[in-house]
Amino acid sequence: MHFHYSRSLIALLACSASLLLLLLNYPSLAGIDLALGQWAYAQSSLGIKLSILLGILGGGVGSLVIATGLAVILYFRFQDRIAAWLIFGGVALSWSLNAIFKGILGRPRPEFEHLVHTTGNSLPSGHAMAAVTLGALVWLVFSRHLPQFRTIGLVLAALWIALSGAARLVLGVHYFSDILAGYLMACIVVIALGLIYDQLIYDRLSTTTAAKSRR
Repeated sequence: MHFHYSRSLIALLACSASLLLLLLNYPSLAGIDLALGQWAYAQSSLGIKLSILLGILGGGVGSLVIATGLAVILYFRFQDRIAAWLIFGGVALSWSLNAIFKGILGRPRPEFEHLVHTTGNSLPSGHAMAAVTLGALVWLVFSRHLPQFRTIGLVLAALWIALSGAARLVLGVHYFSDILAGYLMACIVVIALGLIYDQLIYDRLSTTTAAKSRR
């Protein structure tokens, strides 16, 4: 348990330091942002359609609907009320933090013609944050309940996260550094919530064990 917490805290500090470094220096990545944006933008009609679909599923409404559905399954099928609230609350928290930081940083969106309707500023990417938060928390929780699907779940979560980020470049609505910042910020959220989840589960098991021993 101590080793697990130590690794998580190191990862938390690493992500926080990387995010701070990125937020302080993202203008220096302008060349990379432009090159990757030009390369990915509107590559194909199929890519655009897939990116639009991912944008709908991973947007504010879409991701919260998915989170709600999964929370219901966890609550009633697996009797894991902590995980149910964790997933829904994690996605909601992700979008709330995103709105706050977008307001603070105030970075305009790329000058490409946007292929979907957008609102607000560019940094960090809300879709990237939601993709990591939802994908990572779902994998974390369901790995505990369905360990036999742990590996395939990790692959699917990674694919969801990567494609969701790439889709924002294809549609011309984000810079690469926006997506990277979203990933890092969401990692901080996920690690913090993962630590809370582990502690709550540990406390619940300890309480249950103690209650049984008194019988």
